[in-house]
Amino acid sequence: MIKRGFIALFIIASFACSKQEDPFDPFAQFEIDITAINEYLNANNLTAEVDDSGVRYIIDNVGNGVAPKIGERVFVNYEVFLFDGTFIDTSIEQTARDNNAFNSQRAYVPFEFVIGGGTVIQGFDLGTRLLTEGGSGTFLIPSVLAYENRGTANIPPNASLLFTIELVEIEN
Repeated sequence: MIKRGFIALFIIASFACSKQEDPFDPFAQFEIDITAINEYLNANNLTAEVDDSGVRYIIDNVGNGVAPKIGERVFVNYEVFLFDGTFIDTSIEQTARDNNAFNSQRAYVPFEFVIGGGTVIQGFDLGTRLLTEGGSGTFLIPSVLAYENRGTANIPPNASLLFTIELVEIEN
């Protein structure tokens, strides 16, 4: 009985003394993200609008004036990069070829998703909502509206992203 108690106490003490990672603080990270985004904009002499969510954007082509609504299916072409210029992904074959990332097993067609459906990162969904059909823009998305501190295979933790998005079609 004493032996079991000692082992349990040892295990508890080991966990209590082990260094625990600081918990993710999205508010602090958001401030870091916005600083990095603003530095990127300044370094590249760009002026962007600011959405209530914190997404910075530049509308390149206005489109036809019809914006997608929550629940509507949209089809978009996109390119995504890190702020250092690292290519991540695209739905456009020529962009994939230009970045030595072409995959002959993949179909390069507009990406489809439902606005507000929760199947894409928040920043991508929010950015697409700022476009109208036929429109395009550049979106600087804070990491807290992307992959947060988790990252992905190609995206480091706490990485803000630069997307170009063209809203090809809205399906009602």
